[in-house]
Amino acid sequence: MTNEESLPILKVGTIPSRIKITSEPYVRLSVRGYLPCVTVLLEKPGIEKVLVISAKSLAEPLDKLRTANEGKFSGLRFDLSKADETQMALYVLNNI
Repeated sequence: MTNEESLPILKVGTIPSRIKITSEPYVRLSVRGYLPCVTVLLEKPGIEKVLVISAKSLAEPLDKLRTANEGKFSGLRFDLSKADETQMALYVLNNI
């Protein structure tokens, strides 16, 4: 597996990306302190990135999927986008 510290952070846009989580949560140090993260695989280009999972609009649906997946983040697959182009836009997660 790739060293998580060297992976770029995923920038989520308004066009849905099909994602598979490939790790359990860990923290990553940033200029603002620690960020809760998971490593993800973008299925179309086959590229690994880091998804920051601290936003409530992302954390709540992720927790429902995690609970249904025997408490594990690893292996979860979903389409992820943002509701609009603004910086504080809500995440839109669609289970597949």
